[in-house]
Amino acid sequence: MRGADPKNAALPQLSGAVQEQILDRARTALDAGDIGKAQSLLQQAAALGAAPALDALNDKLRQKAAASGRLRK
Repeated sequence: MRGADPKNAALPQLSGAVQEQILDRARTALDAGDIGKAQSLLQQAAALGAAPALDALNDKLRQKAAASGRLRK
């Protein structure tokens, strides 16, 4: 949608809603211990923009990955 109509007034709201869904899935993956999936989802969420929840989940990912020794770059 961004490519088709970058000035669409609904874009920020839609992007935020999609990002929140991705963050929910990342949170679930982290809680399940699936660090690789969580990292992939957080990268997707980051592509939609900055968000406090994104920062918090990235911190949690780093902590869990460090504890397990599985952080991918």
